Amino acid sequence: SSGQRLYAVMHDTSAIDIAYTTDLGATAWTAPASLQGMTGKLRDVGQFFDTDETARNVILTETHLFWLDETNNALVTLYNLPFRGHAIQPFRVNDQVALLIFMDGGRVHAYLPSGVVLDISPGGAQGMPSGKDLGPATEGMTCLAATGQYVYAGFSGLDTAGSNQKPFILAFDGHV
Repeated sequence: SSGQRLYAVMHDTSAIDIAYTTDLGATAWTAPASLQGMTGKLRDVGQFFDTDETARNVILTETHLFWLDETNNALVTLYNLPFRGHAIQPFRVNDQVALLIFMDGGRVHAYLPSGVVLDISPGGAQGMPSGKDLGPATEGMTCLAATGQYVYAGFSGLDTAGSNQKPFILAFDGHV
């Protein structure tokens, strides 16, 4: 929910649709044409604060991070992902507010309110040491849990040869 609107972000096999209601009982929904039938695979939805500390609804697909422009009923691209997106988690990086973006291959980027993106992947931009890296996996997934001190991310995916499942858990304390 954002302000007085409750949003429904839905995904079927071929499209993403967004509708909202201002009705407390959610009996009447508005589905703006500009927010219907978007291509892509929906991965996650959350809230993040911009540089003015305004809460923004954000939507992660496999290829992009968007924010929902409620005034114009549009999705605005914040970031084109270099790897397939899996999940997002608001957190902090070096004591700055950040939105962590978890992607294929165990890659993690931190999106800051200023629009700066930091690669905080395990092992850096080059990934994990040889033999421990995850490759792309269309069926891979990321499960998140956040506490006041850590974000825990459980990744599953194939090895870089594309054959063996190589799950691992990342515990991130917000410092790089």
